[in-house]
Amino acid sequence: MGVAEWAAVSGAALGLAAAVYSAIKVMVKSILMEFKPNGGNSLKDQINRIEGRVDLLYENWLIAGDTPRGKRNP
Repeated sequence: MGVAEWAAVSGAALGLAAAVYSAIKVMVKSILMEFKPNGGNSLKDQINRIEGRVDLLYENWLIAGDTPRGKRNP
């Protein structure tokens, strides 16, 4: 193989590597966006809502005088 063929093969390999890198970068960026609050549609927002509801339930148990199982006071 001559210099021109090696240049073509290395250029194709470099182009393929750049395409794979760009695709992975876009996928990782879109996954990381799910962990940032954005007004209600992200995974982080949904977890915050569930956590708030669990806290409210726990507070209601404490106000009512009940204790959740496993948290008995002597």
